[in-house]
Parts: sequence; C-alpha cells; structure tokens
Amino acid sequence: MTSSTSNANDNTDAAAAASWQCWRDGSAGGTCTGTMAGNAVGMQTLVTAVRGTGATNVIMLGGIQWANTLWSSSTRNFLTYKPSDPLNDIVASFHIYQNTWCNTVTCFNTEVTPIAAVVPVVAAEVGNTLCDATFMNTTLNWLDSKQLGYLAWVWNTYGATNCANIMLVLDYTGTPSTYGLIYKNHLALLP
Repeated sequence: MTSSTSNANDNTDAAAAASWQCWRDGSAGGTCTGTMAGNAVGMQTLVTAVRGTGATNVIMLGGIQWANTLWSSSTRNFLTYKPSDPLNDIVASFHIYQNTWCNTVTCFNTEVTPIAAVVPVVAAEVGNTLCDATFMNTTLNWLDSKQLGYLAWVWNTYGATNCANIMLVLDYTGTPSTYGLIYKNHLALLP
C-alpha cells in the first residue's frame, strides 16, 4: 500500500480511491501496492473478525496515510469506505503531529469536521517532537471545541530526556516531560 501508508496528501482522485479501497478491502480489493500488497488485510475483514468473536465493544479505526487522513474528497473518505458493522459502533480515528500533512485548524475543519458530523471521532495520537506549546494548545483547543476525544502519545519513558522522543513522562511515578507538561497544563484548564 503506497498511498495509504505514506504520509502525503492523496492529491489525485485515483490515489485516494486506491488508498481507501485498500484500507477497507485489503489485498482482496486489488488496489493495494507495495511490499505488503499481497498480505494486506482490510478493515472490513478486521471488523468482521472482531464481531465474529461475539465482541460488542466500540471499534476504533484509523484512517489512511498513517491515520492522518479521514477525508480525501467528498467521494473518497472514511464515511464512503466505512466498513459495515452489525452493531454500528465504529469510531473514526486519526493522528496529529506537527509533521503530518493535516496539522492545522484549517485542515481539521476541512478534513475532520465532515466525518465528526456523522460518526464519533478520536484523535488517537496527538504528539509534538518540538515541545511547541502553541501547536499543542491550538490542536487540543480545536478538538475540545468540537467535543472530539484525544489521546496524547505516549506514556512511556524510553529516551524521555528530550521532546524528539515525545514521551509524556520522565519516569513511571508520573514526572512530566516538557512535552507532557504542555499536555498536563492543557488538561488542568478544562472545566
């Protein structure tokens, strides 16, 4: 899967169609390319497998392009390619970092808002390798204003001495890193 796993905007309809079809149908859809093309399992197969176990939980599905894209166009998006779920309990998930292509409020309004109007949306990874409080607070404030869920990347301590490692904590007692402190301070201001 080249276009669905790269982190570049799908700037043609053909690329977006191939990415979304591969995302939903896997290799069976015939549009997956690259080294994993023959082994790609689509989201529909995964949803069916989860429900086949009798599970009734919510299923969170990340979009294409390292989960940074939920909306390529009005015809190529999460809603168009959303897998069928007999419980209709699917959440759209996306990732936001300062180096992903969709990382501004303008992009969020165009790419995420149309999805959030129809299905629940969670930013399953929000991170910042630059310890940029402005980026983090702008992003988190936008998510709060839309009442969307979000999770910061990541509660771990490997190499947590600088922002490039985007670890929330310096140790497992919860001492926040510089990046973690930005996130913690934002949460402390919520009503």
